[in-house]
Amino acid sequence: MMTHRTSALATALLSAVLLISSATVSSSQAVDLSNYKEPFYRNVVGFSVSGLTGYGLQYQYRFTPDFRLKAVGIYYEEVRTTQSEYLYNVALEAQHDFVRTVDPNISYRLYGLAAIRYYEAKDSFNNSGLSVNPGYDRSFFTNTAGIGIGLEAIISQRFVLTGEVNYSRRIDRSYSIFNDGNYTRTIVPFIGIAVGYMF
Repeated sequence: MMTHRTSALATALLSAVLLISSATVSSSQAVDLSNYKEPFYRNVVGFSVSGLTGYGLQYQYRFTPDFRLKAVGIYYEEVRTTQSEYLYNVALEAQHDFVRTVDPNISYRLYGLAAIRYYEAKDSFNNSGLSVNPGYDRSFFTNTAGIGIGLEAIISQRFVLTGEVNYSRRIDRSYSIFNDGNYTRTIVPFIGIAVGYMF
């Protein structure tokens, strides 16, 4: 079950999305929506951070008014004289809208989501000049799958701010010369936030 602390964080996160987005239009005048038609943008690019899908650049494609896919990914590598490291994170998330509001100043959508993620990182130490510790490698792997809900505020028809609460199954593995492999399996709640631009 979701802990009290996580529930409080989730409530605070979604409240922040509402508060920040509402502040952007607090001084706007009332608009006649009788002839207003919602723009249909298929693409979203931006940055996403979540315990379920990890962190990285995000790209969304909107197949229908109510269904879209979101991809998250990042790759990092650094090589030095005695140490090298790399990591990458890839995730895919499907979203289906339950409720959408339409307004030229600010709109909201409440959606359900399901996602999978793979994360890998490796550190390599090469201290060949040292007889005590000539070097070693450490590897980390994470697989995650889960479901959740999200609330997105669409600001000025183009910019989006998103908060998510999700519940996922996570498998972590690590290997090094100090152990033959640590393996943990947990079911935990996560929160996430993302920003993006629609076009």
